[in-house]
Amino acid sequence: MSDMDSKNDALENTDAATEPEVETAAAPEEMDEVSGMEEQEEEKFTFAVDPVFDLQYKGDCAYEVKITVAAANLEKETTTQFDELKELVELPGFRKGKAPMKLLQNKFGRNVKAEVVGKLVEESFKKLVEDEKLRVWKTPEVEGLEDLIEGLKEGDDLVFSLSFDVAPRCDLGNYRGIEVEKPVVTVTEDEVRQAMDGARERMLTFVSVEDAVQAEDQALITFEGTIDGAAFPGNAAENYPYMMGSGRLPEFEQALLGKKAGDTAEADVAFGDDWHNKDLAGKTAHFAITVNEVKRRQLPEITEDLAKELGYESLEAWTNGTRERLQHANDDYSLRLARQDALEKIVAASTFEVSPAMLDEMARDILNSKALSREVLEDDAAMEKEREAARADAMNEIRRFAVLQEIADTEGVEITAEDFENEAATVGASLNLPTEVVLSYYQREGHMSDLYTRLMREKVLNTVLQHAKITETELKDEDKAVEKEEA
Repeated sequence: MSDMDSKNDALENTDAATEPEVETAAAPEEMDEVSGMEEQEEEKFTFAVDPVFDLQYKGDCAYEVKITVAAANLEKETTTQFDELKELVELPGFRKGKAPMKLLQNKFGRNVKAEVVGKLVEESFKKLVEDEKLRVWKTPEVEGLEDLIEGLKEGDDLVFSLSFDVAPRCDLGNYRGIEVEKPVVTVTEDEVRQAMDGARERMLTFVSVEDAVQAEDQALITFEGTIDGAAFPGNAAENYPYMMGSGRLPEFEQALLGKKAGDTAEADVAFGDDWHNKDLAGKTAHFAITVNEVKRRQLPEITEDLAKELGYESLEAWTNGTRERLQHANDDYSLRLARQDALEKIVAASTFEVSPAMLDEMARDILNSKALSREVLEDDAAMEKEREAARADAMNEIRRFAVLQEIADTEGVEITAEDFENEAATVGASLNLPTEVVLSYYQREGHMSDLYTRLMREKVLNTVLQHAKITETELKDEDKAVEKEEA
């Protein structure tokens, strides 16, 4: 794996978090500002006469609206469309821009009418959403739009109805001054030493020994295999470095254990029915093996020299740096647990209205994302249990989303271009990459929306924690965040 592949993998992993994942609205303009994809602001549509809205709330986040768009708007937009068309279209016998309006109306009237109605439907719904400050879950479609267009006569108002659902509604419980548990843990010297041992693994070498082959040794072997006395592709190799304990060919390992350089061995290897080489699948090969050399793992001692080889000024600097990094990881994990505790308590204290259609769709998505076994898929009772679990998970996600969105609105929490840049700078510093490269990666791989979601969650919950009554508790050993990683 190349350094760039490794860094890409590391960047992928920065998107993960232990807090509950909740979907939020797509990141606003700040995402485009960071990514350099600013678009020229679209000119705001102006109605000749404002549309009239008869809006009714039906409960469970469902609305119905009857919209009346005055005929003056159709006349104005129709004139605009034909004026633009006249400048663009060339008709036989007429230069561009010189075709008679009557001819254009006869030839393109039906299409222009459809365009005008479609635009007015879209723009009137936009205005409704803006005026009423609605968070629409899905943009609705007008049923029977073609019939509506067909029946619309000159001078008629455009009248149509829409049904649509909005994002979950949340009546927030108290979130200021809530009691929050923050589990904490101090890194132990054993954990520091284990992490430093991980760094030693990176400097692992193999040295030749005269001993017999043991587990985890590397055996340089020459082998030749046959099936029913005949050779086959890939049946032989010289000085092949077989790693004991890899489990690739258990029969080889059994034959090699206890052998020294110069010894010979034999092994019968049964290739499974799913073996990658279909010509060998289901067959058994006989191998004659010669051990040429035995090599054993050799780990360097933890010394000043090793510390300097790893890039530290001294053994003390390596030890302190390892401790600090592990403690930082634990502190981050502790903070995530505190945020999670706060969020769950606010959710429990709040009440919600949720669109049944949104709940159904999210539950289906969760269920479809699971790798269910054939036994479960074919068992009605088991599938029903899975559907109920997916529905419960979906409801929890929706409630968390609603709480976070409501607090963000109440507290005026926003994600800015600076937030994106700071996060990219932090990630870049850990991977020795420029901020611009990290941002470009998130952008190219389509991670900006996920990043926005995470930053918004963290920023909202940090605001909550600023006003919370936090009690620190000792984190249980099994829940520690310290990872036995390379130091």
